[in-house]
Amino acid sequence: MEELMKKIMGRKMRIRIGIFFFLCGVLWPIDFVIAASHRVRVDLKIRSPELLREKAEAMSKPFPYRGNPLSWGEIIDIAGRTPQEMKQLVSNINHIGGQNIKECLSRQCIVADIEVDDNDINDDGIINSTNDGDQAIGKVEDLVHRRLQRSLQDSSHDHTIINRILGLGQSSPKKNHDKDGISDTNQDVDSGVKKTAKMNGVISMITTDMTNSRRNVTEKMTEKQLYDTANYGDFSLVAGICDYDNTTGYISMENPDKDCPTELTVTAYPWYAEDLAVSQNESYTFSTGDLKTTAPCSQYNGTVCKNSLNPLFKANDGSNVTMKFRDDTVLRIIEFGELFKQGVAYYNIEITFTEHGISSDTDTNYAIGPTTTPKYGNKKYNVPEGSTGAGLGVTALFPSTVNVYSEKALSTFLEGYALPVPEIKLFESSMYPQTNNISACSVANSDCGESNLDVQSITSYGSGADFGFIPIGNPEDFNSNMSDYEIFVLYREIFIENDVAPDVLSLSWSGPLTSYPQDLDNILEEFTAMGITVLMATGDSGTGGDSGVFDDDQPCSPDKYVDYSLTASSPWILAVGATMDADVTDKDKLEPVACMGPVGLSITSTGVISPSDIVELPEYQKDAVEGYLSSEAFRNWPFQPRSIPSPGRGIPDVSGYGSNIPTVEEDSDGNLNIHGVGGTSASTPAFAGLLLKVRKALLDDPKCKGIDVKFGHINPMIYWAAENRPDAFTDITIGTNVFDATPNAISNCGQGFVATDGWDPVTGVGMMNFPGFVEAAIEYYCIGI
Repeated sequence: MEELMKKIMGRKMRIRIGIFFFLCGVLWPIDFVIAASHRVRVDLKIRSPELLREKAEAMSKPFPYRGNPLSWGEIIDIAGRTPQEMKQLVSNINHIGGQNIKECLSRQCIVADIEVDDNDINDDGIINSTNDGDQAIGKVEDLVHRRLQRSLQDSSHDHTIINRILGLGQSSPKKNHDKDGISDTNQDVDSGVKKTAKMNGVISMITTDMTNSRRNVTEKMTEKQLYDTANYGDFSLVAGICDYDNTTGYISMENPDKDCPTELTVTAYPWYAEDLAVSQNESYTFSTGDLKTTAPCSQYNGTVCKNSLNPLFKANDGSNVTMKFRDDTVLRIIEFGELFKQGVAYYNIEITFTEHGISSDTDTNYAIGPTTTPKYGNKKYNVPEGSTGAGLGVTALFPSTVNVYSEKALSTFLEGYALPVPEIKLFESSMYPQTNNISACSVANSDCGESNLDVQSITSYGSGADFGFIPIGNPEDFNSNMSDYEIFVLYREIFIENDVAPDVLSLSWSGPLTSYPQDLDNILEEFTAMGITVLMATGDSGTGGDSGVFDDDQPCSPDKYVDYSLTASSPWILAVGATMDADVTDKDKLEPVACMGPVGLSITSTGVISPSDIVELPEYQKDAVEGYLSSEAFRNWPFQPRSIPSPGRGIPDVSGYGSNIPTVEEDSDGNLNIHGVGGTSASTPAFAGLLLKVRKALLDDPKCKGIDVKFGHINPMIYWAAENRPDAFTDITIGTNVFDATPNAISNCGQGFVATDGWDPVTGVGMMNFPGFVEAAIEYYCIGI
């Protein structure tokens, strides 16, 4: 009877209710079960991994031994399963209850909906989870994997070709990817003031309102306006003191009818090491009467002024000094960009009212430095005026974040710098939900600044080339725990469906290596064999670990200093670090140094040397890594990370400007505003754009006649050039990545690496010197070495 009931009711009855069914004189309880339909992707093993590796390695070699880039059809024939195997797999997935089954065009995966209920999981011996979404997803994947394996075995087919099962479209906490520029917690690193806890109340409201007003831009902006607007945050508000009651600690301030010129001294303390930049403190004494005034307090949005109190200063005896506001109170504006010499990236500022014996705290950080516009950057990279790019450059983020850019912001940005505005091709897939709807940027916890930065950077440095973009407007449609390998599967399927093979793929994300290295290497070998150069941001957290200390009682943890397993550490990826300009003392001029921020602010370019048991040391990098570890600079460096008995892959490979980069954004109301941002998310797409210009230079050179150069795996050429053609790079020899810029940290445990001559895990082999790089590339790809 029980078997009869199963046949009658079947496994498709999905609602558990408390009723009984009368059959043959017996009252049978009916157990209807609520089931969820889970969308999964069955990933399959590469059919000919040895041949794929051979083809990928051929795209690493110099002329005349270099291979030809493959087409996607050829990649499918090498890496994909046979049509017969795919047909059988579809049949087996259908057999275990799969619906809406779709074969991936690569023939390396199949997507299907599988209904799974609690009883199904229990029947297979898996304990139910409670509310742990990640755990539940993993159990569903495991269940489907085992059922499919059994089905293949029962039908006498090879079950070992299944690589893994991925749950798609499940909601769970985001991976801690670095979205640099926007670093791990995605700090959008503005060039201006970092508001401290003491900058609160009225001062904070007025400062925020002024900052937002300065950010606003129009659709038609000149380069100078964009340059000036990008420095919106380099200011501080001070008071002309009319009266100070040292008993109550209150100060009263100016209003439009009453000026109270007050002498003050501004002292800047460079935060970093004496050998880096201006090591002397800078002091300026002047009157508040020399400064511009703000509007009356009550005119600022959301500001409640009358009788408001704002503690911001301290008296010599340590007591608080409180600003007492009226509706008509006005403040004075110190423009630090005008006051200090350009070039010292970060200052601690102290403001003292000498005649009253009161001063501000010195824990507010300000960024003072040149705005790295496309014109400024191209000049520093020595790119000839009029140079253009050739080929296709694509930018993308990982699927569990909003990846949407603004066409309006892009046009304003490029036209402001007198650069052509290209058409951006959106690469979408029928298999994955995608959109470039700008409204997605207004959703809570969404920020499209990263996407705008990527597109504006690659187009401004690669102008003349073609450009593409992979939009993700609904990240909730994707499993936020997708591994690195699975993210590249998404990219691959999109490229195959659109029949494109980018020359460069710029990725402004990195993070803990969540895939087995072999999985990641295999799919990157497919990209390499196609001639695609994959560039990835290393990150903005120093050595990548969690070395911040957040309270006085928290000890430093040696185990958390360094993150040795980063996605960018794959030997098939060109890992890009970041630099900034500083006024180096012994040269008395602006020079590029490693991009560094003080504790708790901004970005410090990530670099690391992994142990070989995590990522092996590639042959092309062997001399560089071993040379660094034996260098006098490293051996005498007091902040070395723990010893690595057997060193592996080191990152970054190269670097580019990643400090004070202007980016235009569009808000949900269509208003445009500009931000000064920074990080390896800025340097990576810029380097990708420069590679497109290098490609055009090679295509135009008679020595490369008849050779359609696609760089593919460019890393071996990079290290050959650094060793044999050193004028291909500007070597960065100053800086460290000890300070990891952990947000809200009060101190840093202090472990990392130091820059020195040649390659180092701070800035790699350095920044591109365009003329020398082009000559090295011509020799490597067109003449032979």
